[in-house]
Amino acid sequence: MTILAAATFLTVARAQTATPLMISDHALDCGAAADKAVAATNGHLLSVRPSAGECVISILRRGDSGRPHKVIIRVDPRASARDADRKGARRSR
Repeated sequence: MTILAAATFLTVARAQTATPLMISDHALDCGAAADKAVAATNGHLLSVRPSAGECVISILRRGDSGRPHKVIIRVDPRASARDADRKGARRSR
């Protein structure tokens, strides 16, 4: 195996799907938080990334003048999950 082929093989072997950011043994899932943010702003999702235990969500929405502008929202998805758990517990009573 040539050096180039070996390097390519190692690069491809290491290029697995992105693993979620682990915070205190739990995966940080920003999907639900991004869905809520897009629905609340009535915009279009540009990007989502975990950062320091929170989700950084970039949204493009139309401004008052008709020109689109970028909105960046920081959300703690764990707080959203706890709120959903509380609401679910109230409904089941």
